Amino acid sequence: MANFSGLTDELGFMLAKAEIATPEPDKAETSEPEPSQQLTAAGEALNASATWFRAAARDDGALDGRAFLEATSALTPWLDSLGCGITSMVNVNVAKLETRFGADDAFEEIEVGAAVADEASRGAKDDDDSVFVAALWNARILSLIGRLLESVLACADLATDPRTLCEIITASYEDTLARHHNWAVRPAAKALLLMTPDRADLLADFGYAAVEWNTRARSDFAEFVAAVEACLGRLAAIYARYDEAI
Repeated sequence: MANFSGLTDELGFMLAKAEIATPEPDKAETSEPEPSQQLTAAGEALNASATWFRAAARDDGALDGRAFLEATSALTPWLDSLGCGITSMVNVNVAKLETRFGADDAFEEIEVGAAVADEASRGAKDDDDSVFVAALWNARILSLIGRLLESVLACADLATDPRTLCEIITASYEDTLARHHNWAVRPAAKALLLMTPDRADLLADFGYAAVEWNTRARSDFAEFVAAVEACLGRLAAIYARYDEAI
């Protein structure tokens, strides 16, 4: 019995020693991927806006007024980060749309085309506070933003793109909004665009880590462009009846 007891004690000691000596699993094989870092309010604003733009572009080809209002309103923090004065231009028109589409007693699914047609039939489409004017100018500004992001995405590697963001947004302005501005407004608008921060600072302000530029940031930008383009297509069809271009 004494020998058996000693043997079990020795086995217990050996097992304990072996357990202590057991190497840890390779962390590279067992660790889970690092979670993406949290986007800032400005970064999240683009995704929230894209969600509303998708909701605004109805399956029947119409454009829902309340969802369009929410989409443009949600984009404000993202536009603020651009630092070039676009936010104030958008917000002026948002305030006008709020009157028609944002009231608590407003019919939830007022369609932008119907509101525009109603104003045209009453001879009110050119009134400064009309949906006609507000939606048209916000559409033109959104066309600029969409072109900006399309141009950013055109480069295969966002980290090595030799173009500055100022160069990209200025070229995007020339292709879109500039055609609707007169000779006096264009120089002032282009001067404001020079205030756009550089790419690294802007993406950091949105909350993207450098390793996410060509993955998460690219995906978010592409989804926003697709959502806003669906709305711009509907708006172009609405305003074509009145010989107005987006």
